[in-house]
Amino acid sequence: MSQGLIIFIAIGAILGYILVGFINDIQEADDKLITQEKMIAKEDMKYHQKDAIGQTILVFKDQPFEKKLGIWQRSPLHQEYMNFFPNFMEMKAFINDRIVDPDFQKQLTEKVSEVEDAYFAGEITQPEAKEKLSNL
Repeated sequence: MSQGLIIFIAIGAILGYILVGFINDIQEADDKLITQEKMIAKEDMKYHQKDAIGQTILVFKDQPFEKKLGIWQRSPLHQEYMNFFPNFMEMKAFINDRIVDPDFQKQLTEKVSEVEDAYFAGEITQPEAKEKLSNL
């Protein structure tokens, strides 16, 4: 065999080894991320329950506001709530009906009222209002 072919095969083997190692590292990082996301989702599901008529509700128990807000924003209820925009009355009713935590309800309703006032006063646009409501 020619010396050039041997060098070509050696370089190909080295590049293949590096590429396989790189792909394995990416796969492991992805698996860790997926596992972490599943753990967060499983933790969040502890706060989701069904009410008397079968609707999903959020029931918080002695959690800090930041944790409640994170669970709320990751919840499928959050998207359902956002679908009511720009009907702020319906959004507030949704909060009161589907979240079981008077303090969190009050804080969330106050923030919705602030966005409502700014939106109807023309201080913020529709996309800005949606962003503020989504990122309370």
